[in-house]
Amino acid sequence: MSVRQPSIWETRPKYFSEYGVQRKKKGYTLRMLIEEVHFLEQPVYDLVQKNWGTLDITTLGSELNGFQKGLHAIRLQLMEPFAAKKCV
Repeated sequence: MSVRQPSIWETRPKYFSEYGVQRKKKGYTLRMLIEEVHFLEQPVYDLVQKNWGTLDITTLGSELNGFQKGLHAIRLQLMEPFAAKKCV
């Protein structure tokens, strides 16, 4: 039985929130930040489509599901600084 390794979004959630803070300070809008994550996501799906005939589909579904859940967690962490209210 193999031991499951923690994913980056499980071990580094604060990193993504800090990255969102940095992007906000640089003038990024929330839309720009979401598009940046999309630029990370799209090549994976392009690769799957390109190599569809050679992939092991018995594990592909669960792997893509895990990938999507991870990106969702990253998006939530990245957006935190944009949702925080300013104190006056």
